[in-house]
Amino acid sequence: MARRAATLAVVATALAIGSHAASAGAAPQRPWAYPPTVCPSVALSTTQPAVGGTFTISGINFLPNASVALELTSPSVLLATAHTDSTGSFSTTVTLPAGVTGQHDVVATSGVPTTAGCTPSAGINILQVGGVSISHKTTPTAITGVQIAGLVLGALVLLGAGVAFSIVGRRRRAQAAKP
Repeated sequence: MARRAATLAVVATALAIGSHAASAGAAPQRPWAYPPTVCPSVALSTTQPAVGGTFTISGINFLPNASVALELTSPSVLLATAHTDSTGSFSTTVTLPAGVTGQHDVVATSGVPTTAGCTPSAGINILQVGGVSISHKTTPTAITGVQIAGLVLGALVLLGAGVAFSIVGRRRRAQAAKP
């Protein structure tokens, strides 16, 4: 019993010395960053405005009290410069330039924390007057379903097999019942 108490005392002392040494020295290395990285983001009031139309761009998680340049890509056009509040948020209304149509990105090019490692942007499709779009970028159409013909064919094959087994089973029972 005395031996167990002595062992516990040695372990408790070692733990106390180890925790004191760790707190007196450098901070322990962690495999993750703290605080976690939060990327700033932008949101648009519409993703399909007309040429020359207006829409609102809002952003969160930017540097507090900073200027944020908002650009339209391909071709690069400065839409506005917004100013963030003390929480790093902003909201501003912009007017699209004449003659620019199709798919673009609205990108925030300043006021982004350097530790974030991300570029806040949002896609936009600027429509010509009359609702016809000329696209500068092409993207493939998404496949959002399954090929139903294969499933129907497989179901029919299984149904046919079930009917065939049922007929064969009835014939065997009928023959077994005959004397």
